[in-house]
Amino acid sequence: MQDLIYVWSAFLLNFGNEYFSEVDTIEGLKSNHLKKMKSLFSQHDFGGYAPLHRTLTIYKDGGEWFAEEQNDLIKWFCT
Repeated sequence: MQDLIYVWSAFLLNFGNEYFSEVDTIEGLKSNHLKKMKSLFSQHDFGGYAPLHRTLTIYKDGGEWFAEEQNDLIKWFCT
């Protein structure tokens, strides 16, 4: 279960802007989906977790390749 929580969180954070921008806004994703994921994510220790692929790594401070809005979302999720 812990793997699934990490992978889905990483996917939504790293690719959400590209895949879900036509479905919902970032604020909508936060309130409708990511708020619940954030709660589940915070209940686990991912300190030693090795992602399945480097694209599924959650960078707590975002990344230079992400837009500012996406970096803000990642920082929100990880706090």
